[in-house]
Amino acid sequence: MAELLVKAKTHWKDAWKQADINKLSAAEKEQYDARTQLGDIVVVRPDGWVWGSAECLPDFVIVKIPGMTVEEAKQYENSINELYTDAQGHEQIRLLRFREWRVPSNWMSTIISQGGIFTISKVQVTTYIERKIL
Repeated sequence: MAELLVKAKTHWKDAWKQADINKLSAAEKEQYDARTQLGDIVVVRPDGWVWGSAECLPDFVIVKIPGMTVEEAKQYENSINELYTDAQGHEQIRLLRFREWRVPSNWMSTIISQGGIFTISKVQVTTYIERKIL
């Protein structure tokens, strides 16, 4: 079984007004866009992992998936990156989003209300986990 550590609260920058966002430099805007957000899958660990005292509500929830190996679940740790060429002609990788996969906010509310530990079957993964769209 795989266990997923999922971000259970919004990022403090989520409260910014559009006027504040518009004032950001290009580098600051990249950092703002890449921030962790509610529902982001932060890390994947094997069944029975001993989570730390900070890896629980109110900051995180645990989603357990019996029947899914850690190797299968590791894809949920992927970030969204972009390959680009810098001014000197060197290829670089830019982080666009901290994580590519998330638990949608409507399911996060359910998981949080049920105490922060939630078990889904391998078949239910497509219901509870989605790929972020840029």
